[in-house]
Amino acid sequence: MGGNPAPGLWLMEGARRLLEGAGRQVLATDLAACAAFDAGDVAGRVHCPTLVLVGGEDRMTPPRAGEALAAAIAGARCVRLDDVGHMMMTERPDRVIDALASFLATQ
Repeated sequence: MGGNPAPGLWLMEGARRLLEGAGRQVLATDLAACAAFDAGDVAGRVHCPTLVLVGGEDRMTPPRAGEALAAAIAGARCVRLDDVGHMMMTERPDRVIDALASFLATQ
């Protein structure tokens, strides 16, 4: 019914309800902040194994932003989940777990 394998959990609808209760410009402001985000100098200072998961359909954090972040971190691995939006852990939890497990297995 709700699309979640755990009975009683339908996080997508919960997120929709939260957005409905927000002010009119909240989502637009959030989207603009995400579009303007630039990790710049900070990403270059990361010196640990890093996995960047990118949602191919993410409108809050466009794929190009996640891919640029991964490129700015030395040795980072970037995994793009093509049929996933911003809420990847809710939308495709198994794919997220698989990507994390694969990354951790190589560390």
